[in-house]
Amino acid sequence: AVRKNPIGIGPYKVKKIVDGESVELEKFKDYWQGEPKLDKVNLRVIEQTTMTQALENGEIDMAQITAPISKEIKDNGAEGVNLLESPSTSYAI
Repeated sequence: AVRKNPIGIGPYKVKKIVDGESVELEKFKDYWQGEPKLDKVNLRVIEQTTMTQALENGEIDMAQITAPISKEIKDNGAEGVNLLESPSTSYAI
């Protein structure tokens, strides 16, 4: 039921969902901790292979990236892209 009629996530409520492509969130003005500072948040599905280019040209503002994409950004010195790194809580081989 929640997938067919989603409510939102904290200070944002779901405005539009395009399956497999994006979720558009708009601010929830009556949020109990106060009105959010951003009017909207768009979550998009983007191929890992085009992630660096999308960050560089401002198509997206932020992304959670994989280690290979991080290495690509570091090696190529992507213009206007800042990497924020933190230790992972998972382990992979």
